[in-house]
Amino acid sequence: MAYTKIHAIKATVDKAIDYICNPDKTDEQIYVSSYACSPETAAIDFKYTLDHCRENSPNKAYHLIQAFAPGEVSYEEAHRIGKELADKVLEGKYSYVLTTHIDKGHIHNHMLPRYESKHSLFYNIYEILFLLYSVAIICIIDSKLFSVA
Repeated sequence: MAYTKIHAIKATVDKAIDYICNPDKTDEQIYVSSYACSPETAAIDFKYTLDHCRENSPNKAYHLIQAFAPGEVSYEEAHRIGKELADKVLEGKYSYVLTTHIDKGHIHNHMLPRYESKHSLFYNIYEILFLLYSVAIICIIDSKLFSVA
């Protein structure tokens, strides 16, 4: 089962977006997705939101990292699970950039949503994670049980 953590970005959102979109980590950006923004201009879009809508907080953004055990999922499965998580958690209300890094011994996703409030963005994340991982684990078990080698 994947390990998921959320941490605050207190410095620069543009550097975080540059890091998560790094072509060396995302197979030349094959595993980069976004919703309601472009990864190339997301930092500008997110800064606009920070300047006009942000609550009084030292945090500029929140960064969700979702790491999978080695061999648990393929690159494509990890990216699909990350997109499903982002779409369910953010409910189409917030733009985001999602990437899957494949440069380490374990596959992991990075999600940076347009920030307004941590509470409003991640209020129901644990329930959604449980449902997504339960479905993913069942699908993996089913495919192994019923695959012909």
